[in-house]
Amino acid sequence: MTGLALTPERRTELAALLGDRPRLTAEYPPETLDWVKTFSAGRA
Repeated sequence: MTGLALTPERRTELAALLGDRPRLTAEYPPETLDWVKTFSAGRA
């Protein structure tokens, strides 16, 4: 399995999203992020 890699364009998009709290919470509500944490815990 290969590791995950971000293209420079996607890295820029991610940085912009993480730097814009209102946009982040609008696009990814807290419930979504809680589900991701639960899902990820089962994979560790």
